[in-house]
Amino acid sequence: MPLERGSRIGPYEVLLRLGAGGMGEVYRARDPRLGREVAIKVLREGAASDRDALKRFVSEARAASALNHPNILTVYEIGEGDSGPYIVTELVDGETVRALLEREPMPVGQALDIAIQAAEGLAKAHEAGLVHRDIKPENLMVTRDGLVKILDFGLAKLFRPEADPAAGATAFARTETGMIVGTAGYLSPEQLRGEAVDGRSDIFALGTVLYEMVAGANPFRRDNSADTFIAILREEPEPLSSGRPGLPRDLSEVAARALAKKPEERFPGARAFAAELKRIRKSMTTSESATRLAPRPAAPAGRRRKPLWIAAALAVAAAAAVLLVRRGPPAPTETTVAYPEGQIVVAVIPFRDDSGDAELSKAGIGEVLSNAFVQALNDVPDVYVVSPVRLDGVAQGQKRRLSEASRDLAFARDLSMKAQATAILSGSLVKVGSTFVLSATLTELPSGRLIATFRSESRAKDRLLVELTGPINEGLRATLAPRRP
Repeated sequence: MPLERGSRIGPYEVLLRLGAGGMGEVYRARDPRLGREVAIKVLREGAASDRDALKRFVSEARAASALNHPNILTVYEIGEGDSGPYIVTELVDGETVRALLEREPMPVGQALDIAIQAAEGLAKAHEAGLVHRDIKPENLMVTRDGLVKILDFGLAKLFRPEADPAAGATAFARTETGMIVGTAGYLSPEQLRGEAVDGRSDIFALGTVLYEMVAGANPFRRDNSADTFIAILREEPEPLSSGRPGLPRDLSEVAARALAKKPEERFPGARAFAAELKRIRKSMTTSESATRLAPRPAAPAGRRRKPLWIAAALAVAAAAAVLLVRRGPPAPTETTVAYPEGQIVVAVIPFRDDSGDAELSKAGIGEVLSNAFVQALNDVPDVYVVSPVRLDGVAQGQKRRLSEASRDLAFARDLSMKAQATAILSGSLVKVGSTFVLSATLTELPSGRLIATFRSESRAKDRLLVELTGPINEGLRATLAPRRP
């Protein structure tokens, strides 16, 4: 029976019943100790005796309370009162993506803004060793000021129980065999088969939500759950561009990659997915009629990443930045993309892995490094990064793989020019004794003129990505940032 206004849940005073879900009821309440309003989820009546429901309820609380990110609902407290176990969270003033979709068609820019923030929140969760497993429009809330919040980690499960957040999510454990959790229409193929799940399962679900926001319909939804499951397992959705002409070409390709049936064919991580979406969003013209969401608030000053100038020899050709001409892209090809006027167009090639480290090789360190630089360059003004999805498509057109470009520089340059890049970033990782050394080269196209070279080192394997990419990112920004009068 729902609680009435004025009732107590622990020390909290109930103000209003907000709704109910499969596991419990949600109330708006007031914390008299701090004078603030909160949201409280109380386990549904009778479920306290259901051991599985109780386990999931506590799992949600612990999972969500371990995370601290602007795009993840903040958990304040876990408690137990007369009405049963409860979770106290921040009170979000906004609407779910489902409510937004039911009201009117969603502008492409707004859909991208929502997906970008959701992907960044998921990246934080994955790095902490958590996979959500139930991403859907009902679990994405958009606040009045445009901030996206991921709700309900009730189905979240530690996919790396011994997770050390500093180590990154590179190892995964299997779920219970045969267990299917999640919501029909947003489950990944591996979830339906009861197989191991990792962060790429959340990427599939978010890709489905992105498709639905842009196309106006779930790509797998059928008349019943059985047919929906079959569609997820066997059917390829219609290209996103076929139902909505005029979309950025890369958006259809990115959505298709997120919805790949095999996890290894999707983006390697949520950060890479977010970087692709941000690049597409950046390329959209300022005359777009879509209503943009408000930008995310800046991180507190104390949490901003500071330049990591380690004992690396960072050699940047200072004069090269002046000589890097901000000219238009080369002559159009049969795969022409309209890049924004006056921007440098950079192709980032997968880095060559000569480290001889089996663990790094298995994790695909070359692609991980290149994705990190794609994301960093995406935030540099007047710089446009060629989508790795587009580069891969051009490579496939030549019946080759993008990974081959890491060891074939002639192919890498040809590939980049066909993708209309005006500069190429390539490099290699080696190990000298106990030290990992990353070298990178920025070269102008088609002239082949060296613009700048960079070098960084790290001996701490658990901080390898940060210490290797940090100094080079700073050097790239200094080299490519526009000179203002």
